[in-house]
Amino acid sequence: DRIELRFLCRLFRDALKPPPLHTTFPHPNYWALTKLVDKLNDVYKEDPNKAPKIVFVAQGTFQNNTNGKVYIDYPMKIIGAGQNKTILSSYAFYIGGKKEEGQRVVLQHLTLANGFSQNVLYNNNGLSFLCDRMTITKGHTNGVYVYNARGRFRNCVITECGGSGILCYENALV
Repeated sequence: DRIELRFLCRLFRDALKPPPLHTTFPHPNYWALTKLVDKLNDVYKEDPNKAPKIVFVAQGTFQNNTNGKVYIDYPMKIIGAGQNKTILSSYAFYIGGKKEEGQRVVLQHLTLANGFSQNVLYNNNGLSFLCDRMTITKGHTNGVYVYNARGRFRNCVITECGGSGILCYENALV
């Protein structure tokens, strides 16, 4: 909303701070979210100031037919158009990165539907995370697996998982 308001008039443009560096998916250069986030991780390793902090995912269903593991290695936000409006099918999110105070991965307004991977959302000693207004469904083994990490869920639904909806292990806090 802030981006659109800034375009309406000079008053809004001058009064509202510009948004942080961001990108969108679908992206013209990357056919899968896995490829886009891999590139963003590489950019972050080279120069953290040049890496987008937000990925906006358009409304629609995005199916991945190959290895759908999205490795997130730095603090970022992935924001969809709505809980049942942006559906990422056959993707699994792996949160890694170095734990830092006040740094986290944020996933918002998405539906993650997975059927191929053990866990839909996986965090093994990675950055803390926040899931806000999301649906996580059809995890082969678990919907969410958290090992020695912290996470928070706000207005989320986790359903139809083969094993546990949320599995916390070894000093995990969800």
